[in-house]
Amino acid sequence: MLPESLALLMLAMLLMGVAQAHNTPQEEANKKLVRDFYNALDDVQAEGKIREKIEGIIEKYIAVDYIQHQEGGKQGRAGMLETVRSQPAGPPPPPATGTPTFNMRQPGKLVAIMAEGDRVIQVTSRERTDPATGGTKPTYIWNMFRIEKGMLAEHWDSAMPSNMGQPAAPPPSGK
Repeated sequence: MLPESLALLMLAMLLMGVAQAHNTPQEEANKKLVRDFYNALDDVQAEGKIREKIEGIIEKYIAVDYIQHQEGGKQGRAGMLETVRSQPAGPPPPPATGTPTFNMRQPGKLVAIMAEGDRVIQVTSRERTDPATGGTKPTYIWNMFRIEKGMLAEHWDSAMPSNMGQPAAPPPSGK
């Protein structure tokens, strides 16, 4: 190989390595915080003990002055606790005919988790009933958190049915 070609090949390999994203140790810790929070929620949901155990989870993961951007969401750690405690005890009531529902006793499936600085975005999917077919189909749920001092300090979210006018397909695996 000519020296110029070798130099260009080495430069290209170097640039390819730089282009790959790597999280800092803090970003990795922030992603772990979000995963641990959702794992704790999933565990108590599966046990059917969310009302009994939510206070400890909130105290461990949620900042006192937590900001909730969900429409109608209550603010602060106390607001989140009030929201969870205001939900009816036991399994959810049967839905109205034709209303899609989630099985909250089944954990969401992790689709992707990404961090940049103090923000973490997690995408999960949950199966929901499909009134049109009587079966189930996934809905993708997007959650973004801002992390401050090792706590979840701010939250945005959105849910999107899998079809959205397109054939149902999982998101790309990134590989």
